[in-house]
Amino acid sequence: MKNDRNFSITIFHFILHTQKLFPLIMKRPWTQEEDRLLETLVKKLGNRWSLMAQSFEDRSPSQLATRWSKTVNPQLVKGPFTHDEDIKIIEHVRKYGAQKWSLLKKEMPERSAKQCRERWTNNLNPCIVKHPWTEYEDNLIIQLVNQFGSKWALISKMLPGRSDNSIKNRWNSCLSRKKFIHLMNSCDNHKSEESHNLLNLPPISSFDSFVPMQLISVSNVPESLCHC
Repeated sequence: MKNDRNFSITIFHFILHTQKLFPLIMKRPWTQEEDRLLETLVKKLGNRWSLMAQSFEDRSPSQLATRWSKTVNPQLVKGPFTHDEDIKIIEHVRKYGAQKWSLLKKEMPERSAKQCRERWTNNLNPCIVKHPWTEYEDNLIIQLVNQFGSKWALISKMLPGRSDNSIKNRWNSCLSRKKFIHLMNSCDNHKSEESHNLLNLPPISSFDSFVPMQLISVSNVPESLCHC
């Protein structure tokens, strides 16, 4: 009974450890060495992802397949979309809606489903707003980032006509710095107010004249304060 109990505890701790470690494994960025190894293995083994996974410490077969089809495959075209490609994407959306992007692989084998989806979302969708950003939108983005962090897809639902990618670019290129400057100014103002409150003095600007303490003549100090 004691051995069974110890075994159960060991399994329990292993599960807890795996649950804590698993999200970190899934989110770990791919390295150049892994990409090169993946390309070499695909040349030798084709699409035998389960067999390839044995050569990686913490990559699953599905991760390898996704990485290959979306990033590493040298047949993928990573340059600008052509007019014919745009037409195919538009026709696909008319037929299936903005979904089932993997079906486009038959007509556009050199493009990944992710590339096609992002091309539609960020460029071809007629609902996209392309006029300059307004002050209202900027302030709203700052407010939403404070509330939701970098959940750009969620934030885009609250800014009709702006894609998640355009909002992210707007934040990274301009608004994050604007927010930082605003916070620094707020901190400076807060510290200044605290200093005046501690001294129980009004702001310096309210004095008719201001004389530094070291320049006050002793003769101007009341005699009662000159003796202990």
